[in-house]
Amino acid sequence: MLDEREIERIKKEVDSYRNIDILSYVDEMMPWMRPIQHTIIRVSKLLEESNITYALISDYAVNFYGIPYWSRDIRFAVRRISFQELTAILTESHFEKLLEETNCLTILDSQMNNFLVFSSEPEPLRWDDEMVKRLSKTIINTRILAPEDYVIILLKRGGLREIDLALKILYKNLENIDRGYLYLRARSINVEEELRELMDKLANV
Repeated sequence: MLDEREIERIKKEVDSYRNIDILSYVDEMMPWMRPIQHTIIRVSKLLEESNITYALISDYAVNFYGIPYWSRDIRFAVRRISFQELTAILTESHFEKLLEETNCLTILDSQMNNFLVFSSEPEPLRWDDEMVKRLSKTIINTRILAPEDYVIILLKRGGLREIDLALKILYKNLENIDRGYLYLRARSINVEEELRELMDKLANV
């Protein structure tokens, strides 16, 4: 886990973003990410038009929780639609199926030459009605998980990078975090101890 000096660094970094329009900042400072955003917008529009429940769950989503982050990773979780049905929708709009596995579908955006992945669950979590109710739509009209759900996904992955990102998102959104829901999710995949340690460090530094 992170030590006190690293926690303090994270707090200072996040505080520096509080009065910044993150997407405008990313667009200006990381222009190479525009094709990624374009693909996300196109896919989200198709999913919305098809009334599919979905969420962007890849590292790119970090930007929508108020933390600028460079990533080419595009991954969506979709609910209650087969990959066969999803492929049929996407291939009508210049997307090409590359690989289908049990819980994973890899697609190429042939317009922007971006790869994207679909999963049937927001792993390691699983879809449920409460999660769906808490989905939100971003300024570019793509849906994301509640910050509580996304933080728990990062914690379960367990790497230093993921823990760093989880802490940044927690600190940035601390006033609005539903702690009861956050700990409920943490218990469901056995990361409650790790979460309590992070929350204690945030409170004590």
